[in-house]
Amino acid sequence: MAHERETLEAVIAARNDAASVLEAISKAGAGGVEMGRVAFSRQGYNDSVTSYNTYRQSFPPVFFALRFGHPAAAELLEFVDSAQIRAAPQVEF
Repeated sequence: MAHERETLEAVIAARNDAASVLEAISKAGAGGVEMGRVAFSRQGYNDSVTSYNTYRQSFPPVFFALRFGHPAAAELLEFVDSAQIRAAPQVEF
């Protein structure tokens, strides 16, 4: 009977460890999804800015842009801490 009890306790401990690991992974994954949304939105914005700048430099808008309040090209969205944003999160178990 003692062997069965030890085996059951070992199985319960292993299950609890696995559950805590899966919970930590799911929490880390939620941040990854959010970062993916941010990256997707930033890329969409940058694509729009690039299209606008290309249009602004074409003929005839190039003649009218300065006159109607568009003196400079639009700037792409850049973050100061881009390297830190792109780094994978560190997860410890």
